[in-house]
Amino acid sequence: MAQIKFNFDCFGDSSVGVLTPEDVKFFYYDICFDSEMGNSDLYNWNKDIEDFIAKNNMVIDDRVAASIPSTFSENKIYFTIGDEYKGNKAAAFLHHLRDAFAHYRIGISGEYYCMKDFRKDKTITMIGKIHRRLLKELMELFFYQKAKIEKEMNQYYYQEI
Repeated sequence: MAQIKFNFDCFGDSSVGVLTPEDVKFFYYDICFDSEMGNSDLYNWNKDIEDFIAKNNMVIDDRVAASIPSTFSENKIYFTIGDEYKGNKAAAFLHHLRDAFAHYRIGISGEYYCMKDFRKDKTITMIGKIHRRLLKELMELFFYQKAKIEKEMNQYYYQEI
């Protein structure tokens, strides 16, 4: 059987490696599933998210495409917010993570995820290098938001008799 060797040269980091099976599950089932199912609207970029980012000396922020750097910096992620996500920074962020994963633009460099997302014209719309533990902890905050909203929705729709 022929094997395809995926090219991750777009990262420009000589130590970028492939994702572990655990990482693939994290991106595929936790992040991509919600984005694909339209559930990312349940997430909010709130004070808890901002406090976590500040406490961990991270930068995760939106910018216009022209001001997104082309090189990685530790614990910094920059991304654009397209018209379809105006007013929902969290949904835009999750969409970029989904696209980077779906297009094989996430790799591992030591303890960091290196990620990029592009437009068809190769304009960078997201770039980031974030400690793997920190991204997973950040996503836990988003998942907690979603679980809380879903619980409230279920109580509304399926009240106990």
